Amino acid sequence: MDHDIVMRFQRMALRNPTNQLKNTIWCPGVNCSTKLSKQKTRHDNVVTCPTCMLRVCFKCGEWEHGGLECGEEAASLTEKKKQSEMEQKESFEQWRADLKAIIQACPKCGALIDR
Repeated sequence: MDHDIVMRFQRMALRNPTNQLKNTIWCPGVNCSTKLSKQKTRHDNVVTCPTCMLRVCFKCGEWEHGGLECGEEAASLTEKKKQSEMEQKESFEQWRADLKAIIQACPKCGALIDR
């Protein structure tokens, strides 16, 4: 079995919530499996991984999200991605309409071709 796969499995097994203590999370950094403990003197929920220096939200266990509530950043990024995809599609359709005399869909496969 591939050594990298075994290591990834072991990291994921360690990160399983049933294996976590109340004040412990695992760094979500790529190729980092450092156990992080919340410092009792800190009032915010951000801890810095001593291994990879990633700032991590202790509440949700994800990267620090700069003042947004946990989950808000993911929702914001999802909305931005949808908007970007829609803008790209509109731009493509406008380009296609502008070049309709030159660009057409292949009647057999539907791929765009030029005449």
